[in-house]
Amino acid sequence: MADSAAAMAARWEAAAGEVLDVSQEMSALTLDIAVRCMFGQEPRGGDAAIAEAVQEAQDWIAARFWSLAPDWTERLPTPRNRRFRRARAALDGLVDRIIQARLAAGETGDDLLGMLLAAQASDGAALDARQVRDEAMTMLLAGHETSAGTLAWCWHLLAKHPEVAAAMRAEIAGVLGDRRLPAPEDLQRLDLVRAVVEETLRLFPAAAWFGRLAAGPDRVAGCDIPAGSILALSPWLLQRDPRYWPDPLRFDPARFAPGMRPLPYSQFPFGGGPRTCIGNHFALTEMLVALAVLLPRVALRHASAAPVVPELLITLKPAGGLPMRVERAGAEGRHATPNAVSP
Repeated sequence: MADSAAAMAARWEAAAGEVLDVSQEMSALTLDIAVRCMFGQEPRGGDAAIAEAVQEAQDWIAARFWSLAPDWTERLPTPRNRRFRRARAALDGLVDRIIQARLAAGETGDDLLGMLLAAQASDGAALDARQVRDEAMTMLLAGHETSAGTLAWCWHLLAKHPEVAAAMRAEIAGVLGDRRLPAPEDLQRLDLVRAVVEETLRLFPAAAWFGRLAAGPDRVAGCDIPAGSILALSPWLLQRDPRYWPDPLRFDPARFAPGMRPLPYSQFPFGGGPRTCIGNHFALTEMLVALAVLLPRVALRHASAAPVVPELLITLKPAGGLPMRVERAGAEGRHATPNAVSP
């Protein structure tokens, strides 16, 4: 994770003064991290093709997610459907080749793919190649875009609150000293960085809503819930509810300072209970690492006064991207951020 972030920091330092789409940049970063952690170094060199295939697959899924068209329309030879099938075939082929290479070598490896290859089903049988591929693909598609969106919203908020960014840099410097890359034990001491991530997740949850199936009949808030009902839960609504969050639209990382404990389930960007997101610790770790590596070296400010508007596809992202100007750390204090949209 730190190596991926360091490579991006070096590229951003070289691009000082340029405007980048930070939403796309964060997607590239988290995809690189996901590929490294899931497949080791094997896919390196084909990242552009992987990124293109992943984006095409996600675009198709997002369009289908909100579509009222019947399922059989997925089989029509439309341009979008054909692009999706090509992307799926490319990703399936990539993962299949890696799996076969691992099996031929007689070793599983120490990454996520290795864990899947070593896993067993409930009956003690090993997962077959298709199950391994499907699990890995789910992690790849779902695991990087959520973190990318949250990091993009972090940069948006920090550009509006440069004093918070300065305090984060001071904390990072105090923890890391002269080191540029954090060690695992450093993350437990980055209290403000963690609080900023948590507050960003409160204001801009990657999964703005999700559904749960009622396994049996229930009664919630005076309403009868029949078995088999689908219930929609919305972190976006609850995490902005003034009953639980005073002045809820204000960006205030102090809400998550050490010792502060929000009411249970007043903030649940990763869900909760037995269905909690399996990647929550991975996501929090990569976001802390990315900020700890990038913030001391670069600063970002909005390149336009145009409003930054959330758009909900599969995940919550800035509509139309997030153009920001890259500067070396410390330079952002000379500029008043032009974007004054409240969260």
